[in-house]
Amino acid sequence: MATFEKKEKGVSIGGTALERLYLWQAGIRTTLAYPLFGCGIEAMRLAYPKYEPKELEVVGGHNVKADRSHNETIDMGVTRGITGLLIYLWFWLALGWVILKIRKKDKLMAGGLGAGFLAYFLQGQFNFSMVSYTTTFWTLLGLSAVLLIKEDRAKIQRVSIGSRRWMGLGVVSVFIILGLISIIPIYTADTHFKKAISAKESGQFDNAILYSERAISYHPKEVYYYETLCESLFMKAQSSSVQSQRKWADKCFTAAHKALSITPTNGFFYNLLGGLHTILYLSGDEKEAELAIKEYRYALELMPIFTEAYLNLAVLYKKQGKIDEVIDCYQKIIDINPNHTFSLISLGDIYLSLQRPNDALKQYEMASKSAQIEMERYPGEKERLSSMKNYADSMVFNLSR
Repeated sequence: MATFEKKEKGVSIGGTALERLYLWQAGIRTTLAYPLFGCGIEAMRLAYPKYEPKELEVVGGHNVKADRSHNETIDMGVTRGITGLLIYLWFWLALGWVILKIRKKDKLMAGGLGAGFLAYFLQGQFNFSMVSYTTTFWTLLGLSAVLLIKEDRAKIQRVSIGSRRWMGLGVVSVFIILGLISIIPIYTADTHFKKAISAKESGQFDNAILYSERAISYHPKEVYYYETLCESLFMKAQSSSVQSQRKWADKCFTAAHKALSITPTNGFFYNLLGGLHTILYLSGDEKEAELAIKEYRYALELMPIFTEAYLNLAVLYKKQGKIDEVIDCYQKIIDINPNHTFSLISLGDIYLSLQRPNDALKQYEMASKSAQIEMERYPGEKERLSSMKNYADSMVFNLSR
């Protein structure tokens, strides 16, 4: 939810409104990185992570996977480069010229069309194109084209449709029919995907796997389907006995590598691979530890503000007894998100175990404040954060005596 709060010195912006500002910042950086023709249509999700400001992790959380800037003008620059952006701006200038031409014949109609186009353009600076209202926009464009044509009934002639025109019409009709047919598998895949999401959220991972696999069978190049499939397989591996754990892990490895063949720079899947290796390491396979670290490091190379990968590394290093590395991971998380309560408490616990009570006290005090901030930011996690705040407060009390 977007929030705007009036302060003594200006206005405080929060929620999705603030998230958009950071997305725009990442979009501008991405455009400058791919200035000529952009990163490619529908490739923004792969290019963005390297250019996201660390504040986006704080506002949106590490699970935010931006595939749009929520600003159509910036999106043009990101996906089509400055070349495409200039063409896009030229289009709007040309549309303004059309409205001025129509105004000479019908001021009222020109005013209505101009207002409609302006409204569409303005909402596009905070959103992206959606079928529900983009169809109206194109309808208005067609109406504008009709009004621009000077009607001269005296010059209208009866035109017969020749064989070539019939042939052209037939070819166009075939392409339209093929296009409509091609939509059917995608629609069917999305139907199964929605069922998979619902099943995963309710903890029915077997059903989530089944529906995800069905969705992939209809549309095998959609990365989102693989994410849900891999997450469900990962949960099965994590909750299974040691005997069946390897079976689920292998299935997840296979699905993740298929996804990476489609999107080779997606840090999410490398982090997931690291998680699988970590599960197997914690189950007693020592050689999996280095493989997990390698995957986490590569995920962070692709997504520098991905705090979940640092958290996973911290768990692994703690198991290995590498305390300095654990401290470094938590410190990097705090550098990204100064109000990461879990990391602050974890650092406090580590410093306490190292007989550094003053350092521990400082971390617990910051954790208590950050928990309060996070409770206001994430009301749905109030119970968990309240428990962490109570723990931090109790440790502050004990160390201050």
